[in-house]
Amino acid sequence: MTRIVLDILNDKDVELLLPLLKRFGVIVSNQADELSKTEIAHHQRVVEQGGKTIDNFESFMENFELSRQDRKMPFRD
Repeated sequence: MTRIVLDILNDKDVELLLPLLKRFGVIVSNQADELSKTEIAHHQRVVEQGGKTIDNFESFMENFELSRQDRKMPFRD
């Protein structure tokens, strides 16, 4: 399957193109660039609730790097 994304500025061009795409059996979906106010509010809530608070980021990163050093990697060991 091939996916092609088109940004068409002129509405008349869209009116000409859609019947041709339908004739070829192409699945057409319309994606809006802008989110609605409810979608924005939802995403803001998710961001605000997610993640834990890290008091000392440097300490967290040191522990993170140490935890990754000795792990076995597929196709490398």
